[in-house]
Amino acid sequence: MKTILRKSLAVVLSVLMILLTFVMSVSAATDSAIDQSKLERYHVTSEKVYPLIGGVTEREIILNNASGSYQQYIFVIEIAPDSNATVVTGYNDGDADDWAMSTVRDQAHALEDARDVEVIASVNASFYNTRTGQPTGLFVMEGEAYTDATSRPYFFGVTKSGDYVIRAAGGKKDDLVSAVGGNHLLVSNGNWIKVEEGKLAPRTAVGLRDDGTLVICVNDGRQDPYSYGFDIYEMANVMYALGCKTAMNLDGGASSTFLTQREGTDDIELRNQPSNGYERKVAVTLHVVTNAEKTGEFDHIVFNEPIFYTNVKKSMNVDVYAVDKNGYKTDFPEGGYLQLSDESLGTLNGTKFTSNDKTGTTTVSYILNGEVLASAEIEVYRENAITSFFNEIKDFFNKIRHMFERVIEELGERLFGI
Repeated sequence: MKTILRKSLAVVLSVLMILLTFVMSVSAATDSAIDQSKLERYHVTSEKVYPLIGGVTEREIILNNASGSYQQYIFVIEIAPDSNATVVTGYNDGDADDWAMSTVRDQAHALEDARDVEVIASVNASFYNTRTGQPTGLFVMEGEAYTDATSRPYFFGVTKSGDYVIRAAGGKKDDLVSAVGGNHLLVSNGNWIKVEEGKLAPRTAVGLRDDGTLVICVNDGRQDPYSYGFDIYEMANVMYALGCKTAMNLDGGASSTFLTQREGTDDIELRNQPSNGYERKVAVTLHVVTNAEKTGEFDHIVFNEPIFYTNVKKSMNVDVYAVDKNGYKTDFPEGGYLQLSDESLGTLNGTKFTSNDKTGTTTVSYILNGEVLASAEIEVYRENAITSFFNEIKDFFNKIRHMFERVIEELGERLFGI
């Protein structure tokens, strides 16, 4: 009888686990920016979400193939049509009368100084001559066209009324305040354009959803096993899975750069890993900017990461910020404090968490007047010394190989231009 009961209980528990797994997977798919059913070669293994300002969201998404042997890192910005932000083009120090190149970060800072705006996200944009910095395709900045559209078949633009558009090179241009050129249409009329496959590389693309949301996506590449990179076929598939009704490919390779300023922080930070190992000097850039002002009044609490990771017997800082309604840092309210859900994994002294010899996951919450205002996870793991040693050796040789690949690529671009 006991055996039958045990077997029955095991069956019930198995069914419950299957149902729970199904519910969790459905929930994850619902919360994800990517429609899993539209992805051809990959599935989502991880997705982190960071609100930047009202209507603007940053996502860090990890994809992999069915066997788990082909990881891809993508970084996404979504800008809702009713957001407190817009997109503008940038170039060098803000002056495009003479061709030049500078990093995406430096262009963002120049833009903030020149136009009295806050830059909350920045990416590389147009293709360009790598020797001179001259953009190819249409380039419009502050309503002035510096190049025409003849050398690239498409362009992304922002109109005087604030609408985002992707048009063919021969399309309307007199209503634009910003524009950058592109070489491939990836999605058209909601249909994935299955362009010819090519070499794997870092990619940058821009797209529009039916509701007017602008999607900007950067994929890291040439850094296996961290991230292999997409060919154009795969980049088109990802933009299609991100819900774009139309999408266009921008410059990629070593130029692909993704920076954001998250809530509670004071400056943009590099989020992706450019394939050259550093932020490359580029020509035209795209920036998400806002004129929303700092109110100084506390509105909510935000953790810098949804999940913090640490090894056993290590200390780490849990970055948490008090912010106003526009995401700017402000003073913490009186009486608030951090609290762990499971204190058996370690101790919390202020914002410093020190783990002990136990592995597991605990929740850290900000409490005010008995109410949880925000929470994040802390995952404590134990690193295997032997595995870590061999991984370090493998990573070392991968870095050497990637270094030679980057040198060859850079030489080719410098010698032959675009």
